[in-house]
Amino acid sequence: MEKETVKVVDKLEKLEDTINRLEKECGGRLIRKDELIHVFPELARWLNAIIARFDKAALIFYHKEGKRVVIKLFTETYSYHISARRRDKKNKGENDLGYLGSIASVRKPRFGESWTRVNDLADGIYSEQTWINILCDIIGHEMKPLDIEI
Repeated sequence: MEKETVKVVDKLEKLEDTINRLEKECGGRLIRKDELIHVFPELARWLNAIIARFDKAALIFYHKEGKRVVIKLFTETYSYHISARRRDKKNKGENDLGYLGSIASVRKPRFGESWTRVNDLADGIYSEQTWINILCDIIGHEMKPLDIEI
């Protein structure tokens, strides 16, 4: 019984260390996807449409002071970083429509390189259309050419 307790404590400590490291890297607090609905309801709905079947499909970081969210999605080859900032309704003098943008990073460096390559993906105002443009870019990154002659 004592060994099992030690194993559980070790796992919890490793999990806590991992969460702390990720939060430090992203500069925000790691939240669950069901918490996102309280701070970014539209984004939560859009995200849920693609990850509804998975409990652990995305890392979501909330930056309270900047009213910003960063979502990280992972595939075998790429990691996708989606950044969102809602419209600022207090800035009536300016037309602040918020921001939604993304980048794709290769998860492993190419042979002979010590860095990972990064590509800008779609960005624009905080809107469902920008979200759709980002998803189209992600799908485009994941597509592989067919090796057939037509």
